[in-house]
Amino acid sequence: MKLKRLSFAFLLFVILASSPATANNSPACETLYFPIDFDQYGLPYIGLMIDNSVYRAHVDLGASHALHLPQKMLSKIPNLKPTGKLVETLNVAGESFTAKQYTIPTLTVKCMDFNNLTALELKNWGAKLGATHKEHNNKDIIIGADFFHGKTIQIDYKRRLLTVFGQDEKLNTPSDLNESLSFERSVFGISISLSSGVKYYQMVLDTGASASLISANRIDNKERISSCQFVVSEHIECQYINTLLMAYGLPFRSKLYLYPITEKFQYDGILGRDFFQQFIVTLNFSNNTITLTSA
Repeated sequence: MKLKRLSFAFLLFVILASSPATANNSPACETLYFPIDFDQYGLPYIGLMIDNSVYRAHVDLGASHALHLPQKMLSKIPNLKPTGKLVETLNVAGESFTAKQYTIPTLTVKCMDFNNLTALELKNWGAKLGATHKEHNNKDIIIGADFFHGKTIQIDYKRRLLTVFGQDEKLNTPSDLNESLSFERSVFGISISLSSGVKYYQMVLDTGASASLISANRIDNKERISSCQFVVSEHIECQYINTLLMAYGLPFRSKLYLYPITEKFQYDGILGRDFFQQFIVTLNFSNNTITLTSA
């Protein structure tokens, strides 16, 4: 059961994928390059070429499954098979949603195969944060972290580029870290450690969130809290942790907004758009390691 999404923004994107190969019948390739387009909330979108057709897709590392497919897309995805199961997902506000589950043994995107995928029928699970809540565009695909199982990806907001490496041994990525560090995988997403100088917090990476949030119930009472003018939600005072944060020893400048994240969410908060604006993030899904480079 996946806890997710503070979609203070959420979907809408456009752009075509670019890669060394040009068609589905091209030889298998080791690398795919996807130009990123950002919507008005700064959330990332790419284009997927499947069976010579290009589909818009929102890259959302906080999504519960590899793919979330609009109903009209279900008949267009090759090898899509229903499991007969209904899956419950939750957003960070604790709202529950139920969706039909599907499997895809192999999905070819341009010249690369993505294997053993699980998909859900798309539901609008976004939680409301101030005036930036937006309904799903039901024509668009959502891609979750599980889509990249066994591969390595690099997310570079500054260059507006998502790179997928089929063989991680080919990758030689500069890093501000002395070494690649482990991240934790769970049904809630990809989590890393973040330090405020007072406490270490376990935070979930979420490219589907337009801001970073921390659970109001999990912060240390020694943290320096400041007020703000942003409308977090109805009847919720806008507050944030006012300190320099550190991600694996690297400075991360952010307003971590306090939010009443449901207790069912087992982590301390989520790292959204501002995290990916400050770091080039490389995630190796073969060995669950992360590399950070200052953008």
